[in-house]
Amino acid sequence: MSQTIRTAIMDQAIINSTDGPLYAYEIDGLGGVNFMDDANIPSLMSLPYIGFINSTDGIYNNTRKAILSSQNPYWFHSASSGHSGIGGPHRGLNRVWPMNWIVQLSTSTSVDERTSLLDLLKTTTAGKGLIHENFDVSQTNGTGFGRLWFAWGNSLFGEVLLNMAMEEGELGAEILFGKGAAAINIADIVG
Repeated sequence: MSQTIRTAIMDQAIINSTDGPLYAYEIDGLGGVNFMDDANIPSLMSLPYIGFINSTDGIYNNTRKAILSSQNPYWFHSASSGHSGIGGPHRGLNRVWPMNWIVQLSTSTSVDERTSLLDLLKTTTAGKGLIHENFDVSQTNGTGFGRLWFAWGNSLFGEVLLNMAMEEGELGAEILFGKGAAAINIADIVG
């Protein structure tokens, strides 16, 4: 069944754009296409996270670039805060979900992007130290958030940090622990 779904996506859900081929968010089977992304999982951003494709896939990278831009109706940007992110149809316009930044962090292949996203996640907790469900993109520190304790976002953040800590090199352990730091071996911790 998974191969049938994968084949259908590859045959029917890749759309052409001026930036190259993109994965569609939704298709209706009759030629109708919806291009957008939502901050949840599954989402287009999360395709490598859920194991559908590799984060180096060309179509995925075209799609990732497009969903992190005004081509995505749920990508919001505020000049006053300098924040940009993906929200969704669930909580209204201009509401970004930090969970999107976590998924973006997990699928990033750039040290600069990962470092920037970690800083963003640390500084948009409204001083609470927790990942919130969403907040108004114009808020510099995440005030005006919805749902103080968003277990899904906090758990996902912990998982992504642990995966980074177990990843050798500049994209993983070195971002978290400093240049030259070795990755953590879970067997050494629980062993």
